[in-house]
Amino acid sequence: MTKLRIPRQILLVLLGVTAFASYAQNVPPAQPVPIESGGEIQREGEAFRRLPTTGSIKERLAACQAFVDQFPGSQLSLRVMRDVCTFYLLQEKTGNSDPLRSCAAWIGERLSSPAYSWNRFAGAPESLILERIETQLVYARILANLRSDSGKGRYDEALSALAEILVEGDSRPDLWSARPDLKEQIDFARCWCFHGQQEELRSALSCYQHFMETYPSSDFMPAVLLNAARTLNAIDPQGSREQTILYLTRLRDEFPKSAEAAAPDVLKLLGER
Repeated sequence: MTKLRIPRQILLVLLGVTAFASYAQNVPPAQPVPIESGGEIQREGEAFRRLPTTGSIKERLAACQAFVDQFPGSQLSLRVMRDVCTFYLLQEKTGNSDPLRSCAAWIGERLSSPAYSWNRFAGAPESLILERIETQLVYARILANLRSDSGKGRYDEALSALAEILVEGDSRPDLWSARPDLKEQIDFARCWCFHGQQEELRSALSCYQHFMETYPSSDFMPAVLLNAARTLNAIDPQGSREQTILYLTRLRDEFPKSAEAAAPDVLKLLGER
């Protein structure tokens, strides 16, 4: 399928809130290794090649959804499932429509079905497990951007989805070495989910600090430094001022051209206005 020019706000959902498009690492997709074999693989490959690369968003969305439902549980279906999320988010909101909520319901229903259960993937090739993990990460990010009926963020649901990923990934010792960038994105997403909950700010701060130690050269670092400073200020504005200034000074010194360094509240947190 040809690549879409995806608006930045869509990338923020798919790649992580407050992370910018520069973090979309160019990791070539592994060759598909579906669980099915023989003629089913050939039929699936032919159907994949027939997916439209032009036309309206609505038409391409419908074609991708049909493909996923025709070949449940395969590696290509997992890949196309992420395309479905992109097409949902590219839709214009009309009336009472909520593409993000519709997307969460659609992908959540499929990932919770027997075809995508973790038990079914127990003996699957590493590349297939990674596709399953990456798709669930996108689902978790979508949940983290939603509001429940009570108005609260659905961060607990997102954290549960991320916890499932970590259990599966950590049970395979060599898995993260194949995609260290994926583990980094998961850890950042966990930081964000804790940050979104007022009662979990200390957990968020601990998560950000652990992230700094674990991924010192991460492209997420500008967002981590800014969010850590904001979290400190929310927990203890006076007692944490020295550490807050330290984080923000590092942000401006090491990442002066980043969007985070230009955030409106940076000067206020530094006491410069």
